[in-house]
Amino acid sequence: MGPESDRPDLPREPLEPEGPRVGVDEWVASADRLQDRPTGVAGALRRAGEVVTPPIQLAIFAGLAATVPFWLGTGDLFTYGIFVLLYVLLGLGLNTIVGFAGLLDLGYVAFFGFGAYFYAILSSDHYGIHWPAIVTVPLPLLDPPGDEPAALRFTPRLDDKLAAARLLRMGQVVKVVVGFRGSFWRTIDGLHDVQFIHVFGRPLPTWWMPLDPEVPRLTGWAGGPHAARLAGKSLVALKDLAVRSLSDALGLSPGDVAPQLESLHLHDWTSDPLSRGAYTYVGVGGSEAYRTLGAPVANTLFFAGEATCGGGHNATMEGALRSGRRAATELLAR
Repeated sequence: MGPESDRPDLPREPLEPEGPRVGVDEWVASADRLQDRPTGVAGALRRAGEVVTPPIQLAIFAGLAATVPFWLGTGDLFTYGIFVLLYVLLGLGLNTIVGFAGLLDLGYVAFFGFGAYFYAILSSDHYGIHWPAIVTVPLPLLDPPGDEPAALRFTPRLDDKLAAARLLRMGQVVKVVVGFRGSFWRTIDGLHDVQFIHVFGRPLPTWWMPLDPEVPRLTGWAGGPHAARLAGKSLVALKDLAVRSLSDALGLSPGDVAPQLESLHLHDWTSDPLSRGAYTYVGVGGSEAYRTLGAPVANTLFFAGEATCGGGHNATMEGALRSGRRAATELLAR
């Protein structure tokens, strides 16, 4: 036998697999994942989360969040929800990590907690330190009766101001702003320099012209009983009433005015839950009510608004500005 016949038989080299080889570590890791995978409802939710992509998850969250205002408004559920969110915020901040990011998280939580704690102590009966504030809201929002969604209530109650507020009344106003293709009314004899028109007996009896003759826009206004009759009407109904009222005011037919109309915007102050009226006027025995409404409380709360201005300036923008200056002066002089 030759030299090659003296060699022992060696095992053949294994053939390379066609697919990728799985190492021992990868196999162990995959086996651990299979063993750790939860079952039941939790497992189904987790597997669904792995399948759903992040954009779809964000869309689902946004859709659910959009429904919150419909079932979470006011009351105990709303209050408890606010407290839960505050505690979640604090808990996330306390979940610190190493490095500067963790220090910042802990810092803002400490600022939040200590700031609220010290403010509560300083404003309590032990010290009686309160920050001054200017209160200026529409009159019906001052502690209205019932469970109104928009209201400003004081603790303790300011009975003298509430009594003064009941001596005033709120005026109703409906206003429409109508845009046209052009200032066609400027071509009518006698209306070139007119600033406003009254047409009595119409749903919108008053119309204002813009100061700039190039602005193709008119403002229709109804107050008092006229506004009460228009309250709650749809925009389509008000559009028809606006065209007919303006046609009578200009001495034109509705067919001449309607084609010129391009846009119509409406504001009904009476139906607005944040105002419930447009301006105040004095009721019987309320000629001095503005003094009580505008008087400061404990040199801490200062009150402004057209209802707190006398001298015939209530119900006007001038009265609102004057009351604001007066309240600011009182606050700065404390």
